[in-house]
Amino acid sequence: MKGEDRQQALRFLAEGLKALEEAAAGLTEDQAHRVPASGWTAFAIVEHVAVAEPHLLGLVKAGRPMADRPGADPAKDAVLVDRVIGRARRVQAPEGLSPTGRWATIAEALEAFRLARAATVAFVETCERDLRNEHTEHPILGLIPSYSCLLLAAAHPARHAAQIRELLASGESDFGIQTADPRPVA
Repeated sequence: MKGEDRQQALRFLAEGLKALEEAAAGLTEDQAHRVPASGWTAFAIVEHVAVAEPHLLGLVKAGRPMADRPGADPAKDAVLVDRVIGRARRVQAPEGLSPTGRWATIAEALEAFRLARAATVAFVETCERDLRNEHTEHPILGLIPSYSCLLLAAAHPARHAAQIRELLASGESDFGIQTADPRPVA
């Protein structure tokens, strides 16, 4: 991987980690497991991201050169990341990547993600392959450049950090401080 591609990927990987950590910061276990009217809990979102990370890294590592396919266009990198984070298009999690309660706490799920993200970062730091001109089979997007898959992996936690923020702001569930007596204090 060329130096500028490596640095860009590392920057996006760090930003994705930070976004997820910030979105989950301060959530109690009760808040993290509180079931909204629709969709996943905050805990389930973090679990999904933790499970998806090594899967996406595996896809990147499985990429192979394909001379008959165009490589990843550097001019489109930021657009790809913005689209992933933007959540304009909702996507069903691929088979095996849905939350199932693999960890007991949100702290455990976050730590699992951090460990998986560290493995992705280690791969990027040492990768000498031309990921822009390799391709991998993504379960939703089909055959894509491996570098694009890496950027998708980098942005994936930021996408779900936005989902957690949406959940907290939705009003579907009360994520504020719970009191024993819900009546206003005079």
